[in-house]
Amino acid sequence: MLRDYEIANIQSNKLKTSNLIKHCKIRQVAGAKPATVYHDICYLRAVMNKAKPVFDIEANYSIFDIR
Repeated sequence: MLRDYEIANIQSNKLKTSNLIKHCKIRQVAGAKPATVYHDICYLRAVMNKAKPVFDIEANYSIFDIR
């Protein structure tokens, strides 16, 4: 599902928090419920977390750091 949205066109090492926020707003306007938007972010986070060790792809995983 994420591949059908603008966020899929952003290189993983260039992804910013503002991109995530924009994606969430787009999904919400399209009618997605909060749980669905949350799942989008969780799935994206899981893939970004494994990008380097599994696929040897640089990814900006730090955007998911909520300290």
